Amino acid sequence: IDVMCAGIWPSSKRARHVDFVKPIFYLPFMAYSRIDDKRFDEDISLLNNPDYTMTMTDGETSSIIAHSDFPKAKKVELPQFSEISQNFLNVVNGKADVYLNDLVSFHDFNKKNPGKLRVIPTDQPIRTFGSTIVVDDDEQKLRRMLQNATEELISKGTIETILQKYEEYPNTFYRVSKPYEEPK
Repeated sequence: IDVMCAGIWPSSKRARHVDFVKPIFYLPFMAYSRIDDKRFDEDISLLNNPDYTMTMTDGETSSIIAHSDFPKAKKVELPQFSEISQNFLNVVNGKADVYLNDLVSFHDFNKKNPGKLRVIPTDQPIRTFGSTIVVDDDEQKLRRMLQNATEELISKGTIETILQKYEEYPNTFYRVSKPYEEPK
């Protein structure tokens, strides 16, 4: 393919094969626990312990982060193409203590299962991923054109209008900062 316009999260591993356009917004990845579980509120790094279990889907972002940041924690890995909700249910049902995922997925689950899970409070998200367009490595002219178009759409407010229209849950899409400061 020349371009994939599906909102892919860039990574160094993917960058060996493709290039990325500037993100149009960012998605925060948070940690989720049962509603009454406050063991990790003061220090999320406590999760890096074989006494605790994390749920994830094999090979997906939650798994990559868990193995990188919490290598000592036990892992319950679901097979590829498992429903995201199954990981949330693993926490609800006590098969795992924590699940890592984006806020939109959490709110979708929470809407159908209120009062079961909560976001573990942290100073910042576990990770923040830019939603971007993927371009073939050999298509640098196309990438520059898409980069300029993205910057233009952000600058003139089109992306903000689109985000407001589709952001079902407030503050789940982090905006791209302006590359300038307005004079006072």
